[in-house]
Amino acid sequence: MAVVLLGVEPDQQVPGIRQHMASQRHIIIDARRSAWAR
Repeated sequence: MAVVLLGVEPDQQVPGIRQHMASQRHIIIDARRSAWAR
């Protein structure tokens, strides 16, 4: 993944990484909430 991002322009690279991390974090939080709901 990181190797692929190296080919992207720096200006486009950072927002993409932030969006990816945010989506991953959101998925993890949703998983924890569903676990707590049970």
